[in-house]
Amino acid sequence: QKTVLLTFTAPTSYWYLQHFDLLGLLAYADWVNLMAYDLHGVWDAKDAYIGNIVQGHTNLTEIRQSINLFQRVGVPLDRIVLGLGFYGRSFQLADRTCNHPGCPFVGPAPGGPCTGSDGTLSFAEIQDIIAAPVGGVPATQPIYDIEAQVKYILYNEDNWVSFDDSETLTAKVLFAKGAGFGGLMVWSVDQDDFA
Repeated sequence: QKTVLLTFTAPTSYWYLQHFDLLGLLAYADWVNLMAYDLHGVWDAKDAYIGNIVQGHTNLTEIRQSINLFQRVGVPLDRIVLGLGFYGRSFQLADRTCNHPGCPFVGPAPGGPCTGSDGTLSFAEIQDIIAAPVGGVPATQPIYDIEAQVKYILYNEDNWVSFDDSETLTAKVLFAKGAGFGGLMVWSVDQDDFA
């Protein structure tokens, strides 16, 4: 009779995954938690292949590509728990008129009053920005990137944040159920808006 569970958490990027013996690890673990968030952030500026362009940090297209990496080495999908982010990655755009995925950024946007971390906003902070102007300038209404299954807004004139809401999270839940994943997890529940 099993009395404890053992899990481990893995990134989505091939760059990191190539160093993991996933099947060897799963021989000792019950499942793997897949960090399907933080796919992009200000750290991309130092990456010669990605560069300083804004992209959704929970991009479902890239999550699917990552799942293919797991499948190629024989990891059963029911041993993967898909991680979902309850926060957004934020950037200061190089040019506020170029404000869609693929546009250049110059650095992180200022942190929110709760997170206090440049380049990160909790879902609650994002909802506050949508509801009330920041710096006297209202945010754009959320724009739905259907292919990536993320939303983003432009706020405070030149700040950009991508995030998941109930619509995009539902799409990711349906994807996970349809693929036969072992479950879902969130990072982190304290960043929700408590609605």
